[in-house]
Amino acid sequence: MPALDIVTTRDPNTTTDVLGVGHLYCAVEGSGVFTEISIPEGITGLNRRPSHVEDQHHRHYIAGQWNKLLVLTEFRTLHVAGIAPPDAAPGLTSAVGGALVGNHIGYIAFRHKDGGTIIHESNLSPGSATLTLTGTEQRVWALPGAAPESRVTHVVLFASVDGALPKEVVELGISITSYTENTATGALGDPPPVDSDSNLKQARGVPPSTRFVVKYHHRAWYSGDPSHPARWWYSELHEFESVGSLNYVEHLETETVVGGGAAGDHIVSFGQTVSYAIQGWDETDLRIYKLSPSIGLTSHFGIVNINEILWFPSELGVYVYIPGAGFRPLMHRDLQSNWRDAYAAEPAAFEDCAAADDRGQRLFKLLVPYPVAPKARYYVAHYQSFDPSVGEGASFPDWTFDLRDRDDYALGNLRPFGKRRTDLHVGSGDGYIRLENLQANDDDDGDTYQKLMEFDGPHYLPTLQVGDDNEGSEFNELTLFLVSETSDWTIEGRAGDDNAYLATTPAWTKTVKASGKTVGNKTYVAKTSHHLRPTGLSGKGVIFRVKILKAKGVEYRGLALGWGNGQQSRPLI
Repeated sequence: MPALDIVTTRDPNTTTDVLGVGHLYCAVEGSGVFTEISIPEGITGLNRRPSHVEDQHHRHYIAGQWNKLLVLTEFRTLHVAGIAPPDAAPGLTSAVGGALVGNHIGYIAFRHKDGGTIIHESNLSPGSATLTLTGTEQRVWALPGAAPESRVTHVVLFASVDGALPKEVVELGISITSYTENTATGALGDPPPVDSDSNLKQARGVPPSTRFVVKYHHRAWYSGDPSHPARWWYSELHEFESVGSLNYVEHLETETVVGGGAAGDHIVSFGQTVSYAIQGWDETDLRIYKLSPSIGLTSHFGIVNINEILWFPSELGVYVYIPGAGFRPLMHRDLQSNWRDAYAAEPAAFEDCAAADDRGQRLFKLLVPYPVAPKARYYVAHYQSFDPSVGEGASFPDWTFDLRDRDDYALGNLRPFGKRRTDLHVGSGDGYIRLENLQANDDDDGDTYQKLMEFDGPHYLPTLQVGDDNEGSEFNELTLFLVSETSDWTIEGRAGDDNAYLATTPAWTKTVKASGKTVGNKTYVAKTSHHLRPTGLSGKGVIFRVKILKAKGVEYRGLALGWGNGQQSRPLI
């Protein structure tokens, strides 16, 4: 079956934790044709982001947004995850006309199938009373004829003979209430899953209703269980709906799990100010150990795996976890201070942040949704020169900010119709999903801030700061290496010591027209440099700020500066 793109929405009542049911839409990946899928009866929508994973069958497991874990099958049917086992044993009696011998115990399980595909199966029921057969009889089964969950399509009969493991006898339609059979012991099918000691696991339990779900070593891992906040529940191998009562690991000091993600050969599990690693394949080798007593997580949805390096937001700023090498901060001191001050002022926004990998642009994009304008505030890291797998491995990525008045809330990669690759899209409170990096658009689809680009160059101190307080330089020659063919732009100069950037009013400003030039049907190549002559720009150093209201196709490559003797200046804030 083809993979599916899915989109979920919430009803627009953000004042309470419990919302309307909400909506789920899906499309064959890349088709662009979305169909709404009905939410199961009795499900309540919650004022929370969804967390989801996809298994090898292209089934999606969705946690957090609803009060129950939901599973969207490859056949586009949506169900509450898990199937409770039959609560009563089947009736097992005998009838003449068979050839069965030995002591027999009967069990049944509920099964959900779509066509010939098994979607999920419950644990076994309690066992029947022992039935002793002497070689002239066959088994007669009394069956419930129905199941509590409407998704159940079949009942499966299992028989244990002379104390052996129960093995499958036959699969029947769920409505059948009586069945007689004479299946030889050697012809019985497979037993349910067993552990390493060949004991029945009975691990096809109903998954807990948790906040988060991640995928690791062919299992689903669930966390954010309100009844067990320090716990990660894990599914059976390749069976994401099957979670046994003993299938869990727990933070060693019972810290609440805030989120986590897989990187390399383990899961990194975070508390608010602590982190652990979970490693292993099954019950025989699973282990958990502490990675850091101080580095934690603000939001599970801010975690992004980029080339097996885990990027995540913490109270201390954005970090990466590199398997085998540990944690590494991604923000220099000033940006860390900015982050910590902003987090202290609006913790709820940072604890609801979300991020994505804009692969085509080599960007880690972290969205912090604010209650007041600008409502969408992005921290954007360009990792081309940072990530050792794609660049030179610099100390820090290049950071920029992106501000929007529109209340963007979700972001992720979708495959547009007719394309082979995915592109970054953003979902907003007005109900629209928008493609990012659309060069044909110069106002961010009508956003209040349009496509404003504003950046500062470095603070230039051309000479040693010796001599008296009045000595400085006069900056009178400037060549700016900038491409802006379709948009006018303004440059501002602020002179003084290294706090000059704080000046409210620039000492010099200049507006430059867009450089695009066409003669007839011929277009000139882009202009890449602009020579300017600043006036009245004197101080120990200088910093330049460029503003472009409708930035489209802009490139900045630096500047060249000329100066003579001048005087120090001290501008007003």
